[in-house]
Amino acid sequence: MNTVLIEQLLAGVVTITFVKLSGEQRTMNCTLSELIIPKSDKVTKTTKPRNVDTQVVYDVDKKAWRSFRWNSLI
Repeated sequence: MNTVLIEQLLAGVVTITFVKLSGEQRTMNCTLSELIIPKSDKVTKTTKPRNVDTQVVYDVDKKAWRSFRWNSLI
């Protein structure tokens, strides 16, 4: 996990590029900022264990939650 990237995601929109499982390269504008994520899309706490190999983020273009693997970032 990259704490600098997490801080940037919490502060605003970040453009990231990563390789999907299919091998396709994808660029995504994403955030974790509560000020940007629409109220209707905010997630409440979950009891599901967190996978430290992946990061869930809000895709501001698709207006949906997505995730990426930390080791796939370019």
